[in-house]
Formats: sequence, structure tokens, C-alpha cells
Amino acid sequence: MTDPLLRDLKEVDDETLFVRLIRIRQRFPTDYAAEDYVLRRDTWEIVNRTVRDEITRRAAKPPTWLPLPAPPPDPTREQLPGSNRAWVVGAAVVGIVLLLLALGRAAAALTIR
Repeated sequence: MTDPLLRDLKEVDDETLFVRLIRIRQRFPTDYAAEDYVLRRDTWEIVNRTVRDEITRRAAKPPTWLPLPAPPPDPTREQLPGSNRAWVVGAAVVGIVLLLLALGRAAAALTIR
């Protein structure tokens, strides 16, 4: 572990661990087209997990200045564009066909007598 953020994890105080966690988040690789992106992302995940594991091992409390993470958004159902429109059009077509069949039967019943 040559990363300076990981060199002395067991010796630093809790607040420094949280500062390092924030610094690690800021260093997430975002140049997705780079040849070594997968390696750097995997390295980032290992470093992030190592600091988080140390925080968990110590049961470290976050400092008061650290903002709490936002709650996750409510789950929404993913829909394909136009899927509601297809149901409405299909229901309208079925309704019109049933109406025509009912009118045809009514007309046939009147003409037979």
C-alpha cells in the first residue's frame, strides 16, 4: 500500500479517516475512455473499501461538520416512452370494435323481425 491515504490508517484519529474518505471520493476516475480506467477504478474501489472497513472496525462516529447523506429517492417504475399511449390506443380500438359489434347485432336483430 503505497498510497499516502492508506499508509497509517490504524494510527490516525476518526476525523482524519472521514477526511480521507471525502478525499478518496473526490479522486474517483471519470475519464472513462482511458485505457487504464478499469485498473484505476478497481484501485479506487479497494482504497475506498479499505477506509470504510477501518471506519466500521473502529465504529467511528462521523464528525459534526460532515453533512449526512441524502436519503435515497423513492423508487419509480421505469416505463418505455409511449407505453401508456399504446395501452390507450389499444383500449380505444377494442372499445370501438365492441361498439361496432354491438350495433351490428342490434341492427341485425331489428331487421330479422
